[in-house]
Amino acid sequence: MRKRFTFFVVLLILLGKFGVYAQKTFPRDGVYDDRDGLYAFTNAVIFISYHEKLDKATLIIRNGKIEAVGAGIAIPKEAAVIDLKGKYIYPSFIETFGVYGAPETKPEAPGQGRRFAQQDLSSKK
Repeated sequence: MRKRFTFFVVLLILLGKFGVYAQKTFPRDGVYDDRDGLYAFTNAVIFISYHEKLDKATLIIRNGKIEAVGAGIAIPKEAAVIDLKGKYIYPSFIETFGVYGAPETKPEAPGQGRRFAQQDLSSKK
């Protein structure tokens, strides 16, 4: 019995020493990314808004935040360069039913559309 106890104590000490830990128990809301670094996405078509796009542009991201975007900007030496020739970059978190940033539309005139179609009157009584 004493040998088993000693074995388990030594096993626990070794597991703790080599960094074996339990998983995180608290959830994190939102997008979670632990990676730090510097990335440069080059030669992409980048949409700044719904009507403004940049061809052959570069997007630089440092530590998860956009640092610069544009055509012909300088790429830092330490950046990991990713060539996106023929690919597109859009703003994220697009709400499909939202109207923010979309062009204004004219409201339909009252009495128009399919719901208010005029009925043909019959000449029969």
